[in-house]
Amino acid sequence: MAAEERVLSGLTMRLTNATVGVYCHTSTLSTSLMSNAKHKQELIEVLSRLAKSDKKIFGRFLADLLSPREFNDMVKRWQSIKELDKGTPQREIAKRLNISISKVTRGSVALKKGIGFKRALKLPK
Repeated sequence: MAAEERVLSGLTMRLTNATVGVYCHTSTLSTSLMSNAKHKQELIEVLSRLAKSDKKIFGRFLADLLSPREFNDMVKRWQSIKELDKGTPQREIAKRLNISISKVTRGSVALKKGIGFKRALKLPK
């Protein structure tokens, strides 16, 4: 049985006619995940400091960090969360915000299971 191997971003994929196996290079993967967690924490800390200090600079930072589409997607996601919290039906939210029902459903699941959105909704205005 002929097989083909490819190495992609630390993963070796072995493709055969009958099976597909994925083997992780654990040292590369674990180093990458630890570095990613460290970088996520660093970004969270920067966002937190900016949000507390200067809202204008914080907005500019987000505009620099995100593409216009990513920023707009975040705005729509937050609007959908607020509508879900008010009890607005998912289909109505999707239509009003011109987003897919799956994006609204994802927000609904996060709102029910997570704590981040719940706490953000309770922040004083």
